[in-house]
Amino acid sequence: MSHLLVIETIPFASRYAVDVAKAILPREGNLHIHEAKNGTEGWALIQQLSPDMVIIDPSEEGSGGLKLAHDIWKSSRKTKILFWLNAHREAYVGELAKRAPLEAVYGYVLKTEGEEKLRYAMMAVFLHNNQYTDPAVRASMVRPVGRSDFLSDAEMETLVDIAVGLTDRAIAIRRGLTVRGVQNRLSTLALKILRKDHWKLRQSSDLEVFNPRTRIVMEALRRGYVRVDQLQAAELDCEEWLNQSQMAKPTTGAKSAPTQTDFSPVIANALAVNQSPIQMTG
Repeated sequence: MSHLLVIETIPFASRYAVDVAKAILPREGNLHIHEAKNGTEGWALIQQLSPDMVIIDPSEEGSGGLKLAHDIWKSSRKTKILFWLNAHREAYVGELAKRAPLEAVYGYVLKTEGEEKLRYAMMAVFLHNNQYTDPAVRASMVRPVGRSDFLSDAEMETLVDIAVGLTDRAIAIRRGLTVRGVQNRLSTLALKILRKDHWKLRQSSDLEVFNPRTRIVMEALRRGYVRVDQLQAAELDCEEWLNQSQMAKPTTGAKSAPTQTDFSPVIANALAVNQSPIQMTG
């Protein structure tokens, strides 16, 4: 007995995937097809059924995203996963490359490409145990390593830190880096994320047009390097770090004065706003 699980927040899209699967997958093997409307429901079925095949849209917050795929592979590296997306985002390609076990079989197909591509992807992954990448996004997956726009774990870490508003010096303390090391990471992020047009605008005007840190975060959100749900979780992690490091300990004086933040001299200096700008060249 084998199981196929479709995790999809949109009911008609879920039924569409089920209908395509029924049309191409052999039924004589006692195949059972299941549907889940969100990641929580999907994970419960995964633990119950240990499905051989899963279809999921990692761009949907309700589907659990790439984290759910990572959890699935932690349970069973043999589970075949077909990622079915509304639109291609470069960040998913890099995340898949980092999260997928070497022996995992998975596919990557766009919903906009129609039934023929979905059928082909299902056959490749579920029937023939082959990786499948939608031709529309294949070019971004085969870039030379030296010119890749994929972010390393360290670069993603710094991207999230600036997205929640930490200064260079606060990032240095949190991550065990020098301020120069943080600024080097920011320069790399700018080179990978910002479009070339931004450089032209900055170089051709006496007035600096863009704030580099803000622009990096905006472009990262637009291109899918980070998602809003990730930043919400990152904010909680940051608050937990602040509490554990006692970087923001309220005063407890006897007078009924307004609550103030009591920073030690070292931390106050570390969190100073007057940090050096990111050095970037065109």
